Amino acid sequence: MNDWEGVGIDTDPAPLRVTEIRLDGSGLTVVVPSALGSLDDLRSLLLGDNRLTDEIPGSLGAMSSLREPGLSLNDLSVRVPEELGEFANLRTLRLAGNFLGGCLPLTLTQVRNGDLPDTGLPFCERSR
Repeated sequence: MNDWEGVGIDTDPAPLRVTEIRLDGSGLTVVVPSALGSLDDLRSLLLGDNRLTDEIPGSLGAMSSLREPGLSLNDLSVRVPEELGEFANLRTLRLAGNFLGGCLPLTLTQVRNGDLPDTGLPFCERSR
């Protein structure tokens, strides 16, 4: 049923739902679309080692099922949106190897796995 390279789907129970996007090292050179935030059943979003540009959309924080966002080794810039700390099931977060500025939202202090220390960004002193 699934002919999409790097995209995992779940068809049971209907309707069809996207549960994984694994496109690490695929040569992507786009802006991360904020529409990804509407994929309610997405558990894994691995887009590392591409050339993604611009900012990380805050809409990703609304993805209640997302456990494993990986956006490291891209050309992302600006700041880490505070909304990323709203992930209900977040286990791992990978952001190093980008051009991010500012500070990491305090809401991300619960993240135990990933590369947040490697971003070189401090945690914000208080919510922005």
